[in-house]
Amino acid sequence: MSALIISVTEYPNWPVTGYIGDLVISVPSPFNTAYVLLVPLMGSALAHIIVGLLAKYKGDLADEKIRKLFRSLSLIIIANIGGYVIFMIGINVFLRVLSPSSPYFWHANVYLSMFLNISGAINAPILYINSTDYKAAFRKQFAAIKSSFLKLKYYLFNPTQQSTTMVQKY
Repeated sequence: MSALIISVTEYPNWPVTGYIGDLVISVPSPFNTAYVLLVPLMGSALAHIIVGLLAKYKGDLADEKIRKLFRSLSLIIIANIGGYVIFMIGINVFLRVLSPSSPYFWHANVYLSMFLNISGAINAPILYINSTDYKAAFRKQFAAIKSSFLKLKYYLFNPTQQSTTMVQKY
């Protein structure tokens, strides 16, 4: 909330697009927030790499299901953390090249945000491809949702017989 108040008081004449990033662009700060967020992400990535190496070399990956689970979790972690890291690095690069009030910076921010959203939403396709249990559960739920929509469609768009009454003219 303080970012919103600072943005409004410091830059009252700046046009805004309704994009949530408008609240934090060029907010006066003694430190670069992208660098501050990049440090925990790198720490998290390092912790996941260490756990992955320990699981690979000390764990029992002989079972095919465990191997698929390990592969799925590794891909999900790499995609999620990698998306944030690429987003942060991209923002820092564009901040050095472009002015934060530039429309080009806004476009770059939107494109990087789309990449970040895709990297965050990649969990379901990875699990669908690598997990037979997830695939079976997805198909079961999809069939239930599809039948619900078909019932709704039949209810809404099926012509029903309506009773008609004759009105006499006076």
